[in-house]
Amino acid sequence: MTDKEIDLDAGPHGAAGGFTTVGFDHMLAIGGLQLPPHRVVQAVDGFGSLADGLDRLREVTLPFLADVPEPAAANRWIEEGGRS
Repeated sequence: MTDKEIDLDAGPHGAAGGFTTVGFDHMLAIGGLQLPPHRVVQAVDGFGSLADGLDRLREVTLPFLADVPEPAAANRWIEEGGRS
């Protein structure tokens, strides 16, 4: 992985699996964004409070969508009009 890429499945987790401000700062830097420190803390808290719900949502099967094994395939699928 280069400094311009991020593992979207990994998220902004620390070694123990918790959400960290360092992880969010890294994601922001990759996107060329900056937030004041208190906003990063709010983002970490908000993401952490939604994590369980997001995990449950990711498990929902959407049979009307084609399987998308990785982000490049997802981008290609969108560019082609979202048709399987």
